[in-house]
Amino acid sequence: MRVLTFALLVSYVVMPSIVSAQASESNLDELYIGGPEAPSILSVDYPNPEKWYKPGDVSFTWPLLEEVVAVAAEVVSEPNTEPMETFRPPVSSLSVKAGEWTEGIQYLNVQFKNDEKWGPFTSYKVMIDNTAPEPFSVQVALHDGSQRGVVVSAETTDELSGLSHFELSVNGSSAQKMTVEEARRGYFTHIDGEGTQNIRMTAYDTAGNLRSETTPVLSLPPATIDAGVNPVGYVASEPASLLVALMAGLMLLTFGYLVYERQRYSIAVADLRREAEDIQTQMLRIFSALREEIYDQIGAINKKTRLTKKEKEAVDGLSKALNVSEKLLEKEIKDVKKLLK
Repeated sequence: MRVLTFALLVSYVVMPSIVSAQASESNLDELYIGGPEAPSILSVDYPNPEKWYKPGDVSFTWPLLEEVVAVAAEVVSEPNTEPMETFRPPVSSLSVKAGEWTEGIQYLNVQFKNDEKWGPFTSYKVMIDNTAPEPFSVQVALHDGSQRGVVVSAETTDELSGLSHFELSVNGSSAQKMTVEEARRGYFTHIDGEGTQNIRMTAYDTAGNLRSETTPVLSLPPATIDAGVNPVGYVASEPASLLVALMAGLMLLTFGYLVYERQRYSIAVADLRREAEDIQTQMLRIFSALREEIYDQIGAINKKTRLTKKEKEAVDGLSKALNVSEKLLEKEIKDVKKLLK
């Protein structure tokens, strides 16, 4: 019965000129009527059928139905091929050793049988790549910017699973990950040391295979620039010195402005003191002249033999007012002198 089923399946698959695809699919469905449902295959080791893997020891499992009396399971290169290796009593798992895999795309086909017939089979795709990317060369270009370092580029191919990414390290330092496009365009990396530096580029394919290439680079100390000969170049190479120079210039300008304002203030105070002294002198002269004139008038009045009561009161009030005015004037002059000291 199993040979007959396989022969019928081959006739439907290999001879498409005899029957249409729709009719073939319909006949295949009829062929499996009465058999168990197709298995559900799982794998913890290769969980994603659309991902490339390196060959390894892999286990596949599937839940058994109660009606199943036999299981057929086989790794084949075509998905539309019934498995020929039969297990009685039925098994719920299959292990494949690393050495049993072949590179490329293959399929684990599993099929159930009940007391009557075989049911439809399930194909679990497995993609194996055990070949590293093609050899390549590492290109290094000096970086013409202000930072010390080089621009590293590399390009290669991987025929089977395709490239995943590159990693770059200098003298065994921690790797810097980059995309395939970044590696092709050129990737900048710092170089702090001097002397020979070993730059290592590693290409990975999507299955995890890798190929590494190393190239030595001679790192020289940065050229020193004499500030006296080339001040512009010195400032460009030493940005910190430019900042210090700007801060020193700003402080010098601030100090000069403070000195200028202090001198201007001193000149203004001196002018004000001089004007005040001139006003004081003029006020004293005017007040002295007025005081003498008033004393002359009081003396002339006092020469009269007979003064009325009102005239005496006026003379006394005038003398008192003169004394009070003289004291107030002296006080104000003292206050102005204190203010201008």
